[in-house]
Amino acid sequence: RSIEAVSEVIHQHIVGNCTAQLETKDKIRVVAGDVGLNTTNASVVTERLNWNKMLVCQQLIVPENGSASADGWLPSTAGTTAIVTYSDTLSYLLLKSGLYGSDYSRRKATRSKFEYAQRTSSPLFIVLGRLDQLQVKHKSPTCKAGLDTKHHSLKALGMLAVFVMQPRLQALLFLDVDAGIIDMQADPADYLALSLTGQADIIGTSNWREQIVINSGALIVRNTARGRQALAAWWAYRCFLHDQPG
Repeated sequence: RSIEAVSEVIHQHIVGNCTAQLETKDKIRVVAGDVGLNTTNASVVTERLNWNKMLVCQQLIVPENGSASADGWLPSTAGTTAIVTYSDTLSYLLLKSGLYGSDYSRRKATRSKFEYAQRTSSPLFIVLGRLDQLQVKHKSPTCKAGLDTKHHSLKALGMLAVFVMQPRLQALLFLDVDAGIIDMQADPADYLALSLTGQADIIGTSNWREQIVINSGALIVRNTARGRQALAAWWAYRCFLHDQPG
């Protein structure tokens, strides 16, 4: 349950030296030299990670009129709020089937995150992969019978990994793969400012479809000791029905 224990998991199983570039509307190039990746082929990424490793890839921003080979740059993380999303596979980010009876797809939601990050020069991190070896036999006080799926709370682990690897971040805005950014003028700082004393470590809202306490598909988490501890506890006590699948 401690941050130190989860940090050890991160250091052993999650690779942070990775970039992601949206080359076309349906292609994301993943470059991670530590695991020998430089590809837009989702199957190659899945095969290389082999369900026992994860990546934290920062968006490589290139000029809008630049070619796929143009030099890119990584926005600074110092004192900023990063956009973070998680998927077990690269292909899931680019599914084009409509969501909830609409024509809005995961592909469009993914593109909106890239577009927002580029417009605002915000760091965007895509967390990819699974850690099946830590999921299949997992048990905790809230999960005495073990997990039913291999996806539970990997996004919480991914969020904490971003903080561990990017300690200068002020906060992160986590969005599920199917959550898009509609208002390109929106600023996470406005929501952080709602806590006048700066003591709110997690900011969220209920679900628009059904009343729940908080929708974990859209969260702002401050990079504070309490924010990081909440993510560590979420990972340690993973055992519920709903989490980001792939």
